Amino acid sequence: MYTDEEFEAAFKKVDRDSSGYITKDEVEELLYETYGYPALEDEVKMFMEDFDANHDGKVSLDEFKAALGRLREKLKG
Repeated sequence: MYTDEEFEAAFKKVDRDSSGYITKDEVEELLYETYGYPALEDEVKMFMEDFDANHDGKVSLDEFKAALGRLREKLKG
């Protein structure tokens, strides 16, 4: 199972401009690199809805860790 440290390392990798937030554009880049083709708008929207808890258009490290923590718990059960 992934640790919080691994979540933080993943966050830093996605946060390309080191702003302390993951933006919609960075999510699009991540999905493109992962799948090799541009992400569908719905895929980016779904990621942002799941991870951006306060709906400010960006994902903080705390939001990222919380969302991945929820996924980790689902995988356990």
